[in-house]
Amino acid sequence: VEEERPEGGEHSGNGALVPQTRSTESYMTSLRANDPHLVELDLGCVALGDAGATELAGALRVNSFLLDLYLGSNALGDVGATELAGALRVNSSLRELHIRYNWLQDAGATELAAALRVNSSLRSLRLEGNELEFGGKEALRIAWGVRGGGLRL
Repeated sequence: VEEERPEGGEHSGNGALVPQTRSTESYMTSLRANDPHLVELDLGCVALGDAGATELAGALRVNSFLLDLYLGSNALGDVGATELAGALRVNSSLRELHIRYNWLQDAGATELAAALRVNSSLRSLRLEGNELEFGGKEALRIAWGVRGGGLRL
């Protein structure tokens, strides 16, 4: 998937600088290479799906520089959430993760909640617009615990 941006890049709606033209695969390569310049990444609306989330999770397991990751509207389901949860268990740099408007349900939320018990770096987790019910939301609230604000369901 390739994104077209005006010359010189632009700021996305969440403040991330998006280069003028770059493929999702090139971002994955930069993540796996632990590129110190890639600290904020907006992969919203690029149709990652669960397969893309699996690839992304593999890259996040070895990356120690990315701080903020935006994955809104990517058709991520419970499989993708489970993969991302596995990455959160070992990643100690990510502080913001937005998985808004995807297809996550309680099974994926439960996996993310389990990862939150181990991960201490995450300060913002946004999951609005998913298909979470009471059980998944409650698991996330409990796991988020004393971190205070930053959890949006």
